[in-house]
Amino acid sequence: MSEITLHVYQGEWGLPSIDLECLTSLALLKFAEIPVNINTRGSTFFSPSGTLPYLNDGTTKISSYKDILEYVKKKGGSLNRGLRESDLNPSQAYLEHLRTKLHSYLTYTLWGRAESAEATRFLYAKRTPFPMSFFKPGQILNKADQYLQIQRGFSIKSGIPPEEHLTRQITIDAKIFINEISKQLGDQEWFFGSSPSEFDANLYSYLALLLHYPQNFNPLAGHIRECKNLVKYVNRITTKYFEGFTFDSGKAQETAKSGRKTKSKSTTGSQDEEESNWKIQVFFGLFSIVSMVAFSLSTGILEISRESISPEGMDFDDEDDEETEDN
Repeated sequence: MSEITLHVYQGEWGLPSIDLECLTSLALLKFAEIPVNINTRGSTFFSPSGTLPYLNDGTTKISSYKDILEYVKKKGGSLNRGLRESDLNPSQAYLEHLRTKLHSYLTYTLWGRAESAEATRFLYAKRTPFPMSFFKPGQILNKADQYLQIQRGFSIKSGIPPEEHLTRQITIDAKIFINEISKQLGDQEWFFGSSPSEFDANLYSYLALLLHYPQNFNPLAGHIRECKNLVKYVNRITTKYFEGFTFDSGKAQETAKSGRKTKSKSTTGSQDEEESNWKIQVFFGLFSIVSMVAFSLSTGILEISRESISPEGMDFDDEDDEETEDN
């Protein structure tokens, strides 16, 4: 059993994770053939950056896709080592092009409208232990808002819908890129050469989320389905590398209703970590109660009268009368 564990958000829609960076890190490690345990119930409390994904190798903890990528390279698992010299520069150019064209669309799809933002917030909150579930989704929303302000010039938190031409252009750019990628991939198994590259790890993650995120918030999903080679590309990778690590709440509910027990091959963390999660929840619960009481006392909402518990405030006359009668 590997001592390396990658902690991620649990998946949905038959995917191993709902989160782009978690999904990309999973693909990176699997493609690099680095033995790793996968904890789909990761807690941000244990992460050095307070976010997922994070990886621990013994006592070493590494968070963020960028740092995990460097870790993979140090382990000798660089995915680009199999590329021809002539493909190295194009692969990096395609990677930047991918992030430029698809990241704005994915971010706006997940968080740009009130309905989609509520659905996405619920997905993250459900996969985040209490009490972090109250504020972690909001932190992810803030990050998404900052990105769109910088890249597209509008805020999704302002309460003012962005101009239609801005959001329309995001979709147009994404569709054009999807067409280019579909044509370039053709019938190949991988985008460059005969083995997966870093670009494949990123492309798979974007396409998988965009293909499966609910279509009422995501018009690009239908366009991707028309590109049959991209659909095969996503399904092939999911089946080959993540069998047993995927999750679908709809199927899980159906299984529960029928009375069948499902077995999951994914590592859900050690018993010690689960016990730690429970202790953290109890600690924060008690901390919240103490904080509320302290706040109530400091603001005068709650008052405790010292006279009500002082000896002078107690009536002992009945006892004295009883003692006199006995005498």
